[in-house]
Amino acid sequence: MQDEMAQLLADLRGARDFEAAAAATLRRLQAVAQEAVASSRYAARGRVLRGIVHLRPGEAYRSLAALEVGAAEITDASVGTPFFTSATAWRAVVEHRCAVSIDVNVGTVQPHAPNAPVTGDPGLAGFNSHESRQRFLGRHATHVCVLPLRTPGGDIEGMISLEADCLAAMGQDFVWLEAGDRLQLLADVAAPYLARLPQRPVARPEVDEFLPVVGRSMAELLPILRVFALQDETILISGATGAGKSRLARWCHERSNRRGKPFETLDLVTVPEDLQMAELFGWKKGAFTGAVRDAPGSVARAEGGTLFIDEIDKLSLKAQAGLLHLLESRSYRPLGEGTGERQADVRFIIGTNADLHAEVRAGRFREDLYYRVNVLPVRMPPLQERQDEIPLWAQYMVNRRHRERSPDGHARLMKEAEPAGGEPLAGQPAAARQHRPPRLHAGHGGARGRLGRAGAAREARRAGAGLRAGPRCPAAAGGAARGRAGLRRGGAPPQCPAGSGPGGCLPRHGAGPRHPPGGPGRGLQAAGP
Repeated sequence: MQDEMAQLLADLRGARDFEAAAAATLRRLQAVAQEAVASSRYAARGRVLRGIVHLRPGEAYRSLAALEVGAAEITDASVGTPFFTSATAWRAVVEHRCAVSIDVNVGTVQPHAPNAPVTGDPGLAGFNSHESRQRFLGRHATHVCVLPLRTPGGDIEGMISLEADCLAAMGQDFVWLEAGDRLQLLADVAAPYLARLPQRPVARPEVDEFLPVVGRSMAELLPILRVFALQDETILISGATGAGKSRLARWCHERSNRRGKPFETLDLVTVPEDLQMAELFGWKKGAFTGAVRDAPGSVARAEGGTLFIDEIDKLSLKAQAGLLHLLESRSYRPLGEGTGERQADVRFIIGTNADLHAEVRAGRFREDLYYRVNVLPVRMPPLQERQDEIPLWAQYMVNRRHRERSPDGHARLMKEAEPAGGEPLAGQPAAARQHRPPRLHAGHGGARGRLGRAGAAREARRAGAGLRAGPRCPAAAGGAARGRAGLRRGGAPPQCPAGSGPGGCLPRHGAGPRHPPGGPGRGLQAAGP
């Protein structure tokens, strides 16, 4: 064992990135597992298949690396069979803070802690579902060992799963318990390296209409999102309001096997508690006062496609029970429908800006539902952590605005738009004011002008949130207070410096007036061609 640890430490010290450390760790763990199988009664009938490192600090996936036995390099998880373990296994690892063994065919999860119960409760989120079992058996894995990645501070920042094929050991103890201590010791040695080493640099991915701007932080997140997008498991996207969760959910849908099918969004912020069940499942005529006709819910409208439920923390406890039943059984009943249930062929993506684990501790969110939606969790970085995207979002908004006004020509930001002193543009208006204002230049058929300094950052934040509205009128930003003061003194209300156009400025999501498409934007002073 001392030699194994010394060899692993030497490999880890030479690793320059997460992928190299993961490959070194998995090779050592596979060697120990293979040795245990060779010395067991299953030597002629069992084989170790692969190992997978799941790095998910703070309850969100950051990296995923899989290594087949005998392979020289980490497997590209974005192609071929997906490499995921079950949500039940992760829950058991976190609760017992120890390794667990899974017998796939029998459907049991056995913690390695002394006197820990063997679980097989079908109400638990994950493994006992038909989808989880088929996912394991589809890659010939009959027995799985899941090891926690325990950092020196005591936190569990991920897990390592080892998969083996041995039908002869169905319903019996495999080699995981016997080799568990050696395996866990190697995992503990590797955990600090896996948690702290940076990811291997990735080429900046191609942009498209669903994600037109990708900065450095998002480029690191997209490889694992591509893997998640191809699965039918629930994705949980956490992030601050305005970070762009809805845009990212649509991006995942368009890269899934359900692309071309419906994509439905249910924003629970806009739905009163007493109507949440109706909005989810629909209703029959006469189900409640005002139900004058049958109406499909979000689940029915998303049939065959994807349903994005945003702000899941706003869901009432009653509606949480209904959603839990839907996720477990893939069936539901519209309000007022007498008997029977309808089947749902829907992939779910969940969004939240809250700490759902804290909501569970506070009693405002069901623990069983939490583990049901927390299968493939990712964290959407706020714009403050994606400052390199600010000028790119500004360019995108300028181009989009130009296309709304004129289909001819093109628009670009001049050199003056670059930050003063070479500093990155910040995501906050106060910081944005420290830089010179971008200058807009349009090609033939366009116009020239200046884009307000704070306006570029503000429009970038709106674009990141997936909002399709145009720029705000400058009369709304800072002019409102002055207007109220002027009216008290008998003065005139603030006027839009570019003119309101026919119909005047239009309200935008309660954030102040804006110009309709085709009118001048914020701070754009129209000039001749």
